[in-house]
Amino acid sequence: MSDKPPAHDGIRVRRDGDAFRYFKSGAEPVSLASGESLPREFSCRHPYILELEITWACNLACPHCYVDAPRACPDELTLPEIRTVLAQARAAGMLELSLTGGEVCCRPDLMDVIAAGHEAGFPVRLVTNGTLVTQKIARAWKNAGIELVTVSLDGVDPAVHDAIRGPGSHAKTLAGIAALTEAGLSVSLIAAFSRINFGQLPALWDFARLHRLGLQAQMVSGKGRTPRDLLLSPHQYYELGEQIATIFAAHPHRIVPMDDMVTPSNRFPLNQLARTWQKRCSGGILNLFVRANGDVTPCSALALPENVVGNIREPGGLTMILEEERCRTNLEWCHAKNLHGICAGCPHADVCHGGCPDILLTLCRDRHENEYCYHRLETLAITEALLDPT
Repeated sequence: MSDKPPAHDGIRVRRDGDAFRYFKSGAEPVSLASGESLPREFSCRHPYILELEITWACNLACPHCYVDAPRACPDELTLPEIRTVLAQARAAGMLELSLTGGEVCCRPDLMDVIAAGHEAGFPVRLVTNGTLVTQKIARAWKNAGIELVTVSLDGVDPAVHDAIRGPGSHAKTLAGIAALTEAGLSVSLIAAFSRINFGQLPALWDFARLHRLGLQAQMVSGKGRTPRDLLLSPHQYYELGEQIATIFAAHPHRIVPMDDMVTPSNRFPLNQLARTWQKRCSGGILNLFVRANGDVTPCSALALPENVVGNIREPGGLTMILEEERCRTNLEWCHAKNLHGICAGCPHADVCHGGCPDILLTLCRDRHENEYCYHRLETLAITEALLDPT
């Protein structure tokens, strides 16, 4: 078992990942995970994507949102501060910008932020709940050169989606998606699965295929104000993983399983998801998250107090945080040598190192043993079958 920290070295951009699929070359060449020559590797000094949260304000109040805060951030980054962050990120070699919230439409100077991103040399993506997107807004985003708009859709069934995001939100989200596609923008859906919308993936996949949309799938974790009874059980997680893997095996460039849905398995099609895993958490390497108050974490999934590695308002700003590789230090505990229980003796330990830290920190009783690992669940099922006298 290697003692080398898994998040220390460089990482290749995932061919099957959202970042690769929607990056349009023009600034710098993209590293491929397909064996093609690499211009350079991405690391905690030189991440790939800047996820920039531009506001905490939102017109919805989803129970699973990680923003466990007032409706607006009292010390929200100003436009000049955002320009500084963008310049420092670009100087560090970061290649793509994703603007998120809260709800991005709730930031009055959104178009100025988009322009600042382009002026810094970034292709710009947006993440939105879609409910405030009108035809006028969609055309403005298209004219501004937006790369991709990712829209949260948690169910094709209006009752299911509205149970999560509020009455009437489903119709408004679909209207927003229609406005975006009519404006000629690239659109991808993102669904966060909980007990409320468990079972909605097949219908969401059919909807995405019908309308030629991308689809990202992830699990609701225990951050922010999320009620525990909303969370999937490990067995529901396994079933959802099988559904994602079945689609992914046939359409690897149409569905993106987020890292929280990728753990080792010895069974087909679940073992196909390992193709998207980078043998370590990609937080701080593939992506870096800057919150609306300036706090920096390895990724948006790790928007937790224990994962804050600094603030861009501190001396040295983002540049110092990257040079000191603070994200690597923050995640050094995610290593095979630290695993407990079934995970400690797992043959996949040197590859997964416990899996997604978000799951370990928010869903598991012991952060060194992943109760949501496919292989662990398979091992337990075999053991139970052998011990069952019937």
